[in-house]
Amino acid sequence: MPDDRKADFETATDIHQAQSNLYRRLSANIYKTSVPNQYYHTHGSLDATPILNGLSLPGFLPEPLPSYHEICSIIQAETQKHTPQALDDLTVSLNQSGCIVYKPNDFLATPQGRALATEPLITCTALETTSPPAPFPEPEAPSSSKPTIPPSPSSSPHPHLLSGLKVLDLTRVIAGPSITRTLAEHGCSVIKVTSPYLPDVPYYQLDLNLGKHTVDLDLRRSCPTDRTKFESLLSTVDIVVDGYRTGAMERLGYGPKDLVERFKALGRMKGFVYVRENCFGFSGPMRERSGWQPIADAVSGLAWGHGAALGLDEPVLPPFPMSDYGTGEMGACAALAGLVKRAQEGGSWELGVSLTRWNLWVMGLGAYPEEVWGSLLERHRPWIGKWEVGHLSNFDVVSKAAIEGMRELEIREGYGKGRFFGENGERFMFEVQGEGFGEPGVVKSCRPVVRLSGVGSGWRGTTRPNGWDGAEWW
Repeated sequence: MPDDRKADFETATDIHQAQSNLYRRLSANIYKTSVPNQYYHTHGSLDATPILNGLSLPGFLPEPLPSYHEICSIIQAETQKHTPQALDDLTVSLNQSGCIVYKPNDFLATPQGRALATEPLITCTALETTSPPAPFPEPEAPSSSKPTIPPSPSSSPHPHLLSGLKVLDLTRVIAGPSITRTLAEHGCSVIKVTSPYLPDVPYYQLDLNLGKHTVDLDLRRSCPTDRTKFESLLSTVDIVVDGYRTGAMERLGYGPKDLVERFKALGRMKGFVYVRENCFGFSGPMRERSGWQPIADAVSGLAWGHGAALGLDEPVLPPFPMSDYGTGEMGACAALAGLVKRAQEGGSWELGVSLTRWNLWVMGLGAYPEEVWGSLLERHRPWIGKWEVGHLSNFDVVSKAAIEGMRELEIREGYGKGRFFGENGERFMFEVQGEGFGEPGVVKSCRPVVRLSGVGSGWRGTTRPNGWDGAEWW
């Protein structure tokens, strides 16, 4: 029987048309300022109206919308009336996301850069030390009634090392959800909790909700019924992953120290792991500001580095959300580190990862030699020119230029030895019937990247939109 809940998921969580309206989408971009050769990355986050109004622009333009470059010109005409610092002051006053686009050394000279340079790649703090050691549950192998997705290549599937562990996913967009997607891949039961009144990016849910259950709960203090359901889930949780602005969960009464007191009052004797993911890190004056991957790329100097690599004297966002996924994998490692400490030492542990700190680590690994990058640049110049790649190129544009170039070069010169596109590339992918995404509802995703001898990987369930399931462990 068809599920009558199947709705247009593309609009269900894009509440403020942050993705579906090009004008509002381009509120997030790198723009010139009144200071020559200095740029600012405005960001409408998931509701562009505040920053657009702050720039004396309307929240919406009448249909039909102008072209991409016409919209950029409209917004840039306003940003060029202000210095980078004035735009940053505006951003802070509006409680929005945004940043000055620094060169790498310039960022390291700022108070935030100096703070992050001494911050560990993964922060780790004991929340309490009285809970006894909690060993890992006995690993469980998939069964015929609960097969993995994609199916195991072995006739006797190996156990998933994290089976039996419960994870509450309090995240949105990419970095946070990729932490929990990885934990689900290795056996964790993951429930993603979102608010029905907060927006999310719809199309990321296709892949990043894989292997999870999802539930909408309003955690505001004025909603006791939903808070009771959430607290029931909390009572047996092993890992909480928090991707919201620093302090958001504390204001709701569910920050890590709040949980210590809650579990103590309940007489719970098992510790827990609390993983935070944010943009700017956990020290320095910007630690409580909101931010997303492009903000981290812009503030850290990565965008200027990418622009220089393209032979341009301007910052350019890199193609693909690399720091999002990199920070996500680092966050999964942080969760594992917390579980090991809980098993060996007992107690409860708070760990933190951030997009900007990950960028500093990556840039600290060094750049490719000029002869290596120079060769790549010459081969990709046709697509850089075709797509007019520059500071006004958002992810949509830069990613299209990169993918089109890679695809054409693979055909033309065996770039990548024919491994990534066409029929050969299909071996890296699998298809699954997603729930709630309309017809035909087939989602294609990347297979598990790492295979370990004697260890299973893969997801215990298909993917679904936010808010699809009930508030109960599965």
